[in-house]
Amino acid sequence: MATNVLHNIGNVLNSVNVSSTLVSELVRKSKTTNLNKLAILIQEHPHDLAAFLTSDPKGRQVPGYLVGLAAQLTRNKPGC
Repeated sequence: MATNVLHNIGNVLNSVNVSSTLVSELVRKSKTTNLNKLAILIQEHPHDLAAFLTSDPKGRQVPGYLVGLAAQLTRNKPGC
């Protein structure tokens, strides 16, 4: 009986391990990890945001990043 209990506990722990690995991979691949960097960049340009977004090499990447982030969040939304 103890063997069966340990086997069932092992199955549960294995499922938890697999699930946590999948979540960890999703977080690593997520575009949201750079969202804080984007917020800081925007905060650094409160008075010249239009020029930053159109002239600065980093600023010109912002629209594409936001489009990609929105697409990723939509794909990862439960039920999609």
